[in-house]
Amino acid sequence: MGQRASVLLSVPLWLLTGLLCATPASAGSHSWVVKELFSDASGNLQFVELWCPPSQPNEINMNGKSITSLTGPFHTFTGSFAPGSTGDAHILLGTAAFAALPGAPTPDHIIPPNSFSVAGPDTIQWHVYGASILSYGTAQLPTDGVNSLTRPATIGPNSPTNFAGESGSVVITTGPPAVPGLTLQRLDTAGTEIQFDWDVAACEGADSYHLIAGHLSDLPSAPGGAYTARYAYCFASAVGQTVWDNVPPAADGNGLLWFLAVSQDVQQIEGSWGLDGSGSQRSGTGVNGSSGVCASIDRDAGNTCGEGPVPTITGVWQVVSMHEECGEDVPVTLPQQTPSGITYDFWYEITETTFHSYYDLSTFPGGFPQQDGIYHCADWQITAGSVIDVDSIIQDDGTTIRFELAGEQLVVRMEYADDPGCTDTYFTSRVSNTDFSSAISDCDLFDDEF
Repeated sequence: MGQRASVLLSVPLWLLTGLLCATPASAGSHSWVVKELFSDASGNLQFVELWCPPSQPNEINMNGKSITSLTGPFHTFTGSFAPGSTGDAHILLGTAAFAALPGAPTPDHIIPPNSFSVAGPDTIQWHVYGASILSYGTAQLPTDGVNSLTRPATIGPNSPTNFAGESGSVVITTGPPAVPGLTLQRLDTAGTEIQFDWDVAACEGADSYHLIAGHLSDLPSAPGGAYTARYAYCFASAVGQTVWDNVPPAADGNGLLWFLAVSQDVQQIEGSWGLDGSGSQRSGTGVNGSSGVCASIDRDAGNTCGEGPVPTITGVWQVVSMHEECGEDVPVTLPQQTPSGITYDFWYEITETTFHSYYDLSTFPGGFPQQDGIYHCADWQITAGSVIDVDSIIQDDGTTIRFELAGEQLVVRMEYADDPGCTDTYFTSRVSNTDFSSAISDCDLFDDEF
């Protein structure tokens, strides 16, 4: 017995140590790294993917170790993997909402919502291993429902993979969509019966649709402001066409009603109202910009389907009516006849840096518009939603011009510092996408002939 013991003791220490490290019971877990992070804007839909290099098949000892964010651990593993199973392996940890998405591989582990910061900064780490971390700064984590953050710091389409090798990709569209393609047709001369049509096939996620309407005075006073839904036709149709009987009149004296189709899901949450001319989300006066009518309780504008591109206003616009919102003034419809019996028309010509006004009298040779006034500044970027201050070219003029696009109609508002409370509003329709002439002089003056 003593002789056998002496043989064992004669084994070199380095050889004994090597034999122990080669056994699965002593396998490690230090080679796992945080490979990919994904989240929606709410933090309810998230996944984390760990990855082990192909050269490390025995990184199996996971029991009792955690994955953490800067706020602490959000998942602790129980149990370990089978020997030889971790080379080029993936571990997928996802929220329950992520697991329910079409195209999502089955997560190996479920984690709570907001396991890591949506807004950033944050650092995600496997156990105590500093080489495993994936960090990001403020607003650096994609939340568009498509892209993820992949090690070392790459943004691209998400590609979750679980331990079984199942891969996939998800696309998150939250909330009902905007409602594209709204058109209307008067069915009687009084305008009390109107047929509305809209597209229900292009965008998914809507359960019902509503029509909301308001006066001119219910439009926002500036881009980004709130629309007041004065009237509503609730649960109008699910097929994209309806007739609104007894449409309320334009009762504020401006002779204008505006309409908007809004979608709603089964939870009574409204979708996007689409973008205004400045590219901002249209919003109502209810919770999170909802209309506050038709039993809506909230709005989720995360589904961008149907919003469409921000339109340009470069071109020629004909004034169809104008209104001086001051005192007892009433709307004026154009074209109109002057006291001398001459027909009078009015146009605006808009480029990115120039705003021209023109008038045309029927007696003018060839009918080409005569120049009325010019505003120009090379620093301007005139688009729908722009506000330009004429003080930038004429000191102490005090005129501010606002451009607002409502459907196919451009509304131009002029406000004057020397006449507070009074606004000239011009409603126009587009007649051309280009200007009157190919070359516009570089003007910096205003010459009002009226």
